[in-house]
Amino acid sequence: MNQPQRSQKFAPHTAQRPGQPAPPKKVVTDATTETPMPLRPRVHQTVSIEELESMVTTPAPAAAVVSTKSQAERDASYLDLTLPSNFHFYPFKSLCARGLRGAEQAKIAAASNEGRLRHLVDAMSATLGDGISAYDLTQEDFHWLMFWQRKHSYGKVPYKHQTICTNQEHLDAVMKQEKDAKTLEIVQVIDKSMVSETIFDPSTVVIPDLGDVVVDTLRVKDMVTVNEMNMEEVTAEMTWLIDRASYLSHKHGDLKARMELVAKMTPDQIADLQVYMSQVTKYGLSESVTVRCKECGASVVSELTIDAQAFLPEVQ
Repeated sequence: MNQPQRSQKFAPHTAQRPGQPAPPKKVVTDATTETPMPLRPRVHQTVSIEELESMVTTPAPAAAVVSTKSQAERDASYLDLTLPSNFHFYPFKSLCARGLRGAEQAKIAAASNEGRLRHLVDAMSATLGDGISAYDLTQEDFHWLMFWQRKHSYGKVPYKHQTICTNQEHLDAVMKQEKDAKTLEIVQVIDKSMVSETIFDPSTVVIPDLGDVVVDTLRVKDMVTVNEMNMEEVTAEMTWLIDRASYLSHKHGDLKARMELVAKMTPDQIADLQVYMSQVTKYGLSESVTVRCKECGASVVSELTIDAQAFLPEVQ
């Protein structure tokens, strides 16, 4: 009986044909020396979980996405503003602000009661977007901002204005003691005014040659510094130096350091600085009202400057 033939497994790449010489054995060599190297035995190493965790590379956190949109583009409660300086004195070239809220009104009330300008500046700063501070604004731009805030937040709500009668006959009567000086005082609730705005034109300003001293313009931060001085200790000499030092760059230090620079200037340098001061402030907002003196009946045109005392609406 024929037995079934068993199948054979072939390894075609290693099988040797009859009469064929055996293939040479493979030897591991060093690529640089061509010297035969022995095969290394496997080494089993125990690694702790702590060591494994230390080998894991923690991916770096994704970079924060910085928005290039302004506060006004991201928040509808903010509006873009154009300052009368045309942003000439600032590294930023745009500004936005929102209306006043209760927290800012409380600061303005505190400024009025305490006579501290800092509270008013803090209130204005809180309404600005994009991290801009009202302390860095020029005096003219700050007054413009206050006017805008008052109109934007209170609309046509009237406010109180105080001034002095300038009628010459009335003044003469007071000088002759025929009338009391208090009769010159005019306190009137204002519901409308005349407003004009002048835009800064740098071509009209001549920069003085003061050697290494760099000029600037009056900033709100210096206004706050002066407001917080003990006025009983401020002499007429200090006032003269302060007025001129306020127009020097803050790169020269605080107000006291800049006052020392002014004290060392020559008369020609002082004269040039004063011309510059008059030129660099010819812009901003001008608001005037016509009021009537109750004592003599004369009509008086009065320029308005919005401060903390006159900012909040008049409560009837």
